[in-house]
Amino acid sequence: MSAPKNVDRTPAYLARERRTKIVKRVRFICILFAVLAIATVFALLPYRRMLPPLPIEAREAGTVRLHFLSVGQGDATVIESSGQCVVVDAGGGGFNETNHIIRYLRGLHVSAPVFLTTHAERDHYGGMATLIQTFGAKAVYLPVLSSEDDGYLAISEAARAADAPVLTLTRGDEIAGGDVRIVCVSPAEETGTDKNAASCVLYLETERVRVLLGADIPATREREIMQAAKDGEVGNSVELDEIDILRVSHHGSDSSSSEEWLEYLGAQVAVISCGAGNRYAHPAAGTVERLSSCVGDIYRTDELGDIMAVIGRDSFRMIAG
Repeated sequence: MSAPKNVDRTPAYLARERRTKIVKRVRFICILFAVLAIATVFALLPYRRMLPPLPIEAREAGTVRLHFLSVGQGDATVIESSGQCVVVDAGGGGFNETNHIIRYLRGLHVSAPVFLTTHAERDHYGGMATLIQTFGAKAVYLPVLSSEDDGYLAISEAARAADAPVLTLTRGDEIAGGDVRIVCVSPAEETGTDKNAASCVLYLETERVRVLLGADIPATREREIMQAAKDGEVGNSVELDEIDILRVSHHGSDSSSSEEWLEYLGAQVAVISCGAGNRYAHPAAGTVERLSSCVGDIYRTDELGDIMAVIGRDSFRMIAG
C-alpha cells in the first residue's frame, strides 16, 4: 500500500481555493444572466425584426425592377419603381421562405409597400400577414374569392393593425402611383368557386415594356381573357398581344399556358416560379415544350433562385442568381 499523500491545507492554499470557487460562481452567474438577457430580448422583440437585409444593388434612376423571388412551390413578386413598391403574393408562409422575403425587402429598403394577394391559396398568401406586420402597408388588395383559413383571415387583421385600407381589384381597375402602370385584366367579376380561375391577373406597362403576371389561371380563363382583349374589354389601352415578359401561370402546370395563349401574348421571356423537386412535378414537360416553341427565353426559380428584370426606357435585361 502506498503512503498517503500530503494535502496542502495552509491558509494561503485555502484562500486560493476559495477565490477559485468564487470566480467560477461569478462566471457561471454572468453566463446565466447573459443567456437570460438574450432570451428576454428574443421574447420582447420578434426575431424577424433583427433579420439582416440581403445585399442588393440600388435601383438605377429611371428604371423599374421586377423581382421574382425563389420561395419554393409558391409565388412572390416585387414591383419596384421610384414611386412605390408593390408586393404581389408572399409565398406559402414557410419559415425559410418568409424570412427570405423579409431579408429581400430589407435589401430594397422597403417601407409600407402595397401588398396584393392574387388568390386565396396558401402558396400565394401564406407569408402575407407576417410581411404586413413587419413592414406596415400603404394598402392591401385581397382577391374576390376569400377563404376561411386562419392564415388568410390574419391578413385582414394585420391590415387593420397597420391602418391600411383593404381593397379588391377587378377587370380594368388600376393601382395608382409609381413609374409603372398596373392594371387588373381578370377577373371581370366572380360568382364561381374556382379560386385559381378567380386569380387577379396583372398587366404592367412602362414606356415601352409590357409584363403579364399570370397568377394561377387555367387555360379556360386564358381563353376568356383573350376574347375580352380582342373585344377591347380588359382595360383602357391594354395591349395583351404585345407582352415582353410573362410570369407563367400556375407554376408551369399543364392545365395552363395553352399554345394559343402563348402565341397570342408573344412574350420574349417567360418566368416560372416553382420549387425544386416539388410534388406536382411543376413545370410540366408539356408546358416547357410549349414555352420553348413560343417564347424566347425561360427562367425558372427552382434552377436559378431569385430572378430580376431591370426595365429601362425602351428595353429590359434579366438577371438571375
